[in-house]
Amino acid sequence: MEKIKIRHRIHGTLTPAQQRRLEKAREQVAEELPDLIRRNQMRFDARKEKTFSGMVRRAAHKFPLSPMKIADRA
Repeated sequence: MEKIKIRHRIHGTLTPAQQRRLEKAREQVAEELPDLIRRNQMRFDARKEKTFSGMVRRAAHKFPLSPMKIADRA
C-alpha cells in the first residue's frame, strides 16, 4: 500500500506565485468536479443493478482485497 504524504496547512500569506498555483488548482478542481460526480453516480447506479453484473460488482467491493488485486489474481 502506498503511503500518503500529508501536507500541512500554510500559515501566513502566500507569495504571488503560490497564489497563482492555488488559483489554477482551484480552477482545475472546479472544472473536473462535475464529471467526477457524474462518473461516481454511474458507478453507484451500476452496483445497485439487479443483474448478474451488479451482483459481481457488489461482491468485488465487499471482498477484502482491492478490485485491482482481484483482477491480478483472476
